[in-house]
Amino acid sequence: MGLSLEINDGIVSTFRLLTPRSLLLRLNVVPFLVCYVGLLYAYFFHIVTDDDMKVYGICAVGVVVLHLVSFVVSAWSIDVESVFNFSSSTLESSSSKSHVLVKAAPNSGKDRIVNLLGDSLPSKVDRNFSIGKMKLTFPKYRFEFQKVMYHCDHLSGTFSKRLYPIYNSLKEYIGQKGYQTQESIDLSRLYYGLNEFDIPLPSFWELYMEHLLAPFFMFQV
Repeated sequence: MGLSLEINDGIVSTFRLLTPRSLLLRLNVVPFLVCYVGLLYAYFFHIVTDDDMKVYGICAVGVVVLHLVSFVVSAWSIDVESVFNFSSSTLESSSSKSHVLVKAAPNSGKDRIVNLLGDSLPSKVDRNFSIGKMKLTFPKYRFEFQKVMYHCDHLSGTFSKRLYPIYNSLKEYIGQKGYQTQESIDLSRLYYGLNEFDIPLPSFWELYMEHLLAPFFMFQV
């Protein structure tokens, strides 16, 4: 599961499970932290002579610039961010902190790193349940991309779009009487969620950072 797995449903091309690295183990932190410690050690313990100060200054500035570039590049590229800040994961080792690197299909938006949503099924509810004549299985893991929910098939280890009753016969649709019990309403709400479309508004700081890190703006400065 460390490799990218295909979905190819017109929205998602591939996905890969990720686990966040701790701050000190991130690839744009550890190497530079070692460099900073080395530079400080060389300066305070007088390993660098006066004749070497010019070279020392160039090296120090170079390390700082490379460190800043590593943060900027990770902000520009999802692939770089996934390498620097995450490690590959599997379903077996997934937790509430796990993420999914989702590669969008052509003309279906940008690639994104989204949260892997864990199991929210109450202990008293059976994972396999029925709503009317429709038999469903509540997934252990799922993720949302482009406002589409993907459920995990734990046997195959892959994800697919959440199932909806859209392929029934006309006779079955005409014969539907709606939800007859509170239990069926609760199960349906657990499986499908609420019928709402939430568009989160970005904060001023998020918009400011997005504009500040835009390649055109940075090269213009």
